[in-house]
Amino acid sequence: MNNLFAEFLLIIGQMWTWAMVVLVPSSMSTINIIHVAIWTPVTLGLATMTGTAIRSTMPKQVYTFKITTGKKRARREVLLFLDQNPCSMQRHIRQNTSLGIGDVEEALKQLRKEGKIHRRWGGAIELTETGQEAANKGKHEIKEEERAQRAAQRVTERAISAHIQEEAKAQRAAERAVEQAQREEVKAQQVAQRAAEKAAAVEVARQAREEVKAQQAAQRAAEKAAAVEVARQAREEIKAQRAAGKAARPPRPRTPRAVPTIHRDPTTRAFGSDPSRVYEFRYRVVGLDELITSNTDLGTINPAYDPTLQPRQRSRAASQRQIEQAARKLVPEALLWDFRALDKGAPIVGDDLQVESGNGRALALRRARQAHPEQWANYQEALRGQLAAAGLSDSDLAGIESPVLVRERVTPVADRAAFAREANAPPVLQMSTLETAIVDSTRISATLAGSLAVREGQSIDQALRSRANEAFVRGFVGTLSENEAALLQRKDGTLAQAGIRRIKAALFVRTFEGESGERLAETFLEALDSDIKNFETGLSASLPVLARAENRIAAGDRAADLSIANDLSKALDMLSRLRESDTITVQEYVEQSTLAMIERETTPFQDELLLYFDEIGRSPKKIREFLESYAAAVEDAPPPSQVDLFGDSVSPNKEQLFERITKRKIAKFA
Repeated sequence: MNNLFAEFLLIIGQMWTWAMVVLVPSSMSTINIIHVAIWTPVTLGLATMTGTAIRSTMPKQVYTFKITTGKKRARREVLLFLDQNPCSMQRHIRQNTSLGIGDVEEALKQLRKEGKIHRRWGGAIELTETGQEAANKGKHEIKEEERAQRAAQRVTERAISAHIQEEAKAQRAAERAVEQAQREEVKAQQVAQRAAEKAAAVEVARQAREEVKAQQAAQRAAEKAAAVEVARQAREEIKAQRAAGKAARPPRPRTPRAVPTIHRDPTTRAFGSDPSRVYEFRYRVVGLDELITSNTDLGTINPAYDPTLQPRQRSRAASQRQIEQAARKLVPEALLWDFRALDKGAPIVGDDLQVESGNGRALALRRARQAHPEQWANYQEALRGQLAAAGLSDSDLAGIESPVLVRERVTPVADRAAFAREANAPPVLQMSTLETAIVDSTRISATLAGSLAVREGQSIDQALRSRANEAFVRGFVGTLSENEAALLQRKDGTLAQAGIRRIKAALFVRTFEGESGERLAETFLEALDSDIKNFETGLSASLPVLARAENRIAAGDRAADLSIANDLSKALDMLSRLRESDTITVQEYVEQSTLAMIERETTPFQDELLLYFDEIGRSPKKIREFLESYAAAVEDAPPPSQVDLFGDSVSPNKEQLFERITKRKIAKFA
């Protein structure tokens, strides 16, 4: 409306200018007329624009209506902005909305039908009271939508911010994980590098040790060769000096004497394990490599040998050590003299040259030829000196490489394997297990017995084969001969079952001296009941502490009546006999032993021990705990010299210690 008014005023101005040109008197100059014609419409236009601008700055009340329009095309919502000024609203609507003329007309018609607006003169539009309320409602909805949009925008911004923060946290966590992985990788590389350096250092040290060993071995070989050479030169010089001295002496007249005639009889005899059996042999000189032995030079089984002729396992580590020692300390006379025995002297072979007795001696000769040349040379020299005594001569050595003296069996035997077993049997009566245990107990010193370590839950058999007791085993086996040691060890050098039994028996006799120790050893070695074996396990495990307690009692540091050895051995012996007889129970025996007419074999304290052992006999752990507790109580007891104010000894007796440990009251049997 304002624009139309301005155009109207402009037209009025132009008409006024034309009139002025016509009506202005001629007395006015052309310049003045031009000025009047130009500035008059300009002034009017500026005034109109100023009024329009002032009017536009005045506050307006805009009402919003949501109108759905559209015919053939899709229906849509149209917002109409209506001013309270009803002038030229159609143009205002077209200018402030994106609607076409048809859409505006349709929207206005819809508003008129709803009673919200009505037309007045000149096409002006006026809001009705209902339209005013609708406008206010539309304005409120717009504000609510704006608030909702702002709230949604804030929620979206917060979500985006939270998402960004989570991504940042995840990225930082990933970076930390990557850094941690890199640090772990660096550590792993460092550890691997240190391990490689350590392995390299170990390898260098090993190579250095090997080089030192090789140098030392070469040096020893060189020294030995030099010593042999010096000895040979010395012998040659002595021979030369003797020859020179003999040549310098004038010859002495000698009276010729008759050469005695030597009876050459290469046969000999030997007695078997039964002296009534006598075997005849013939001496022979054969090549050492011609003998068929049970084992090769490396200790492996010889497949060409009849295994029934060798009752021993020459491949065992102990046997190999015995062969090495025999070669290093070779005594030629032990292999050449005639002892009239099957297990001594020259090896015995059959007509096929298989060694029937003396495989160890034959293997020792091979080892001496290979590793101890001086011993082999001594044997060869002694062999030449023994030929005449064996009924042989130097001609028997002709053409034989590495000659050795053997006895070829002439007496036929029905069972060759039985003869081989007889030839390898010990020639004397062997001691019993108990006799051997008594002798072996003297081989175990107090220091050696104290070094025995038995862990919790470990049997004495396991302890003797553990690495922790290797020094103890070496200390015991070192006191035996090579032959005895070989019988007690396995192929790998550890104790065999026979060795374990022998050491256990010796420990029992050593710990419990006298008859009690012998009785214990015999009980454990001969018992068949499994519970007695449990006592063997428990007692063996507690032997170190029991030995210390018994040593203190024997030395007088503790009262003599605290020793439990005799009571223990008698109680276990009676328990073993009752279990084997299976005719009377332990409880019945103890009750019968209280009768005056029955001769008692055990004391009341031993009866109480017998009852207690019958209860705990199935648990080696309980047996061990009782014995160790008793040994500890003995060591904690005061010495017998300690007395109270009245002069009485304050040392407890064994019955009191038993009651204190087991919480059992000892019955006072009549």
